Amino acid sequence: MTWRTIFSSGNFGIQWHKIFPMSAVDPYLVWAELTSFKGVSKSSSEFLLQIAFETKKPGALGRLQGLFRGAPVVRITDSIYATHLPATAQTIQILYSEDARALVSRFIMGMPVENGLQPGFFNAARRSISRDAVMAVIDDGCAFAHDHFRKYTGTRWKSRVRGLWDQNPGSNPTAAQGRAFSRAELESIVNAAGSAAEVDEEACYRSLSAGFSATYATDYLLQLRKAASHGTHVLDLAAGDPNPLAGAGLGESNDPAAKADIFFVQLPHATVKDTSGGSLDVYVLLALAYLRSMNPQRKIVVNLSYGSYGGPHDGNTLLERAMDAFASNSSLAEIVVPAGNAYDARIHAAVKVEGGQTDSISIHVQPDSVTDTFVEFWYPSNIPGASETIEFEVIPPVEGAESGRCELNSVHLWFRPTPSDPAPVEPTAGVIHVKSPSSGTDKSMALLAIAPTAEVTPPRPRAPHGKWTVKIFNTSAQPHAVDVRAWVERDDASFGSGRSQAQADFLSAGLGPSPGEPHAASDPIVRESNLNSIGHGEKTRVVGGYVARQERMAKYSASGPSIAPDTREHPDLVTPCEESEVLNGLLAAGNRTGIHFRMNGTSVASPVLARALLNMSLSGTKGQPPTVQLPLEPLPPSHPPVDPTLREGAGRLD
Repeated sequence: MTWRTIFSSGNFGIQWHKIFPMSAVDPYLVWAELTSFKGVSKSSSEFLLQIAFETKKPGALGRLQGLFRGAPVVRITDSIYATHLPATAQTIQILYSEDARALVSRFIMGMPVENGLQPGFFNAARRSISRDAVMAVIDDGCAFAHDHFRKYTGTRWKSRVRGLWDQNPGSNPTAAQGRAFSRAELESIVNAAGSAAEVDEEACYRSLSAGFSATYATDYLLQLRKAASHGTHVLDLAAGDPNPLAGAGLGESNDPAAKADIFFVQLPHATVKDTSGGSLDVYVLLALAYLRSMNPQRKIVVNLSYGSYGGPHDGNTLLERAMDAFASNSSLAEIVVPAGNAYDARIHAAVKVEGGQTDSISIHVQPDSVTDTFVEFWYPSNIPGASETIEFEVIPPVEGAESGRCELNSVHLWFRPTPSDPAPVEPTAGVIHVKSPSSGTDKSMALLAIAPTAEVTPPRPRAPHGKWTVKIFNTSAQPHAVDVRAWVERDDASFGSGRSQAQADFLSAGLGPSPGEPHAASDPIVRESNLNSIGHGEKTRVVGGYVARQERMAKYSASGPSIAPDTREHPDLVTPCEESEVLNGLLAAGNRTGIHFRMNGTSVASPVLARALLNMSLSGTKGQPPTVQLPLEPLPPSHPPVDPTLREGAGRLD
């Protein structure tokens, strides 16, 4: 049961002990390299790393291209860019070189790809600029041939979808970023597959795959050949014609949004399945750049019904900063994201560790998990003498397998021998403990990474499921307490992924792990400060959810505040995400005309607000949507009191 401090490992032999003293190290990149990228790439041994980064010197594009050896660099905002680089030891060393540190303040890794960004992609995408405000949805599954998104003019079908960018690898044989379909191309597909009376929607989606790879047909087309998809349901709530909410008495059937133009960005299927959010940021950043290039002078309302649990929860991630930049001019952009569904999920824990004292947090890791489990431990870096005094020890559910102390700026890996692999070269678990990671915040973070507990392809060591305990040591002799916050990263099954639930969570100290049960005052589980990991920006609209007919909060709708002073305290407001206690979710379109299904969660609350904002823009109304205060859902008397505004924001959408 061997734990080792690693100085160089993985296929690339990176000298991590030389890199760790630097700031802005991405712990997820460290774990990916140490596990030969098996958890994030199913491709061959040769692939490219998608990288998004923030530069210290805006305008230094020429120097950046020289640094990245001629790889194309796409500008996202004035200081945020994206590129791709070969997945080699030399690449990682370039990213952490002195030349890079002079130009780049931080970077994050996206999903590895086989083909890179193409120069001038956005310039080459055929523009179809709307005269009025438009709805843009970044999601998974766009049933563009559905009759809620097209209209008949008397001679032919017109598509309301002016642009569809499919980011799936394989949709374009020469570009990892896929293919952008113009409105004219989509209308040609729809009119070739039908008449005024009927459109063969199945044929429309089959036609997209002509000339493209089998991977593309599997990743995107099969999603649209199902009865329902997350993206189509969200798009219908945001801009469907007629308004699906009207049937529940929650809006006008023929509102302005029902006639609005639409843009849709299809996220890569691999990113949708990666619920940890580890690869989401790069693709959303590129999506925002595409949407702005298609609509340079028009108001655009963007709905992004995705997110995760981890992160610093202070508004400083690369994606949050970029979304704030896009939405800083409210006359041109609104970005709406869900608050998240973590209020009852037991994914946030907190302890205050006094100088010279020890505390612990335990995690329950599910059996049959086909993905890595990640747990992030965050604590302030700016407490005098405190940052270097926090150490972690991991106790797996195997006798005698304790890790020993994991100090700052180090990585400790567990190599677990088995009868079939008595001398493993790939770790079963690891702790990557770094100062000022790539979040851009003044915090330190220890990442506990645990391999899958099920057999996977390509083969990897199987981690034991059950209770994993992390001891937290404050070795300082000074009498100051350090506030350590922990989040289990999201790992529940995304809609339409086909895999089973495998979400790990924290264990209660006393009253058991049942959802919704009150916890003891000494319990490390915390219900507050569990907003969506990308839901802490200053300019984004963050939306919680409520049960419409009972007018009470949905039990899962997440709570503020952010873990930083003078930042977001709560969601902006709440909108319906459940029709009633019996009729779960909201009813909206499936992937075929005539199919409707229910979906719940704050993912469906978000497009309700997006639709309201678009209606306001199209009608010339300014200001906040009208709201009315909503009383908090009654809670058991033994539950710690909660400020209602931490979940409700300004109230519910009226």
